[in-house]
Amino acid sequence: MTGTATLRRQLEALARLPERATRDAAAAVCELAADVGGTVLLGKKRRAYRLKAKPQFYAGRAGEFRCTVWGTPTGPWVWKNTGTRAHMWPRKRRRKARFVHGAGFTHPYDARTPRHVAGIPARYRWTRGVVQRAKTEVVPAAFRRAVAEAVAGRG
Repeated sequence: MTGTATLRRQLEALARLPERATRDAAAAVCELAADVGGTVLLGKKRRAYRLKAKPQFYAGRAGEFRCTVWGTPTGPWVWKNTGTRAHMWPRKRRRKARFVHGAGFTHPYDARTPRHVAGIPARYRWTRGVVQRAKTEVVPAAFRRAVAEAVAGRG
């Protein structure tokens, strides 16, 4: 009787294996993306936002379980991955001049005049930092761990 119950538990754990392994792998990829992404300053008040990842799960027929992971906020992930070209910042519409002092300025800069920005180089944070490491390290390890736990009866 005990052998049958143990076998039934192992079979149930193996039946749940695709979903559990996919969820574990998605959580590991999201954690990796949060480590690789860093922060960006967004908005008029230049608030710091952490670049993270968000999973979306899909259940199909015959035990199929899929997941898509994408970076949030999406725009800054694209900027960090592919870089930006040189561009102009438009002039600020203010009555009174506001001068910006800082490193890299030889004199105070009037924020009412247009400014040329050099852009940022591509760092490929998503492509190299998240996708390649997820394919080679994180996802296979998560699936191996889930299979080992299901076979051992802990799943």
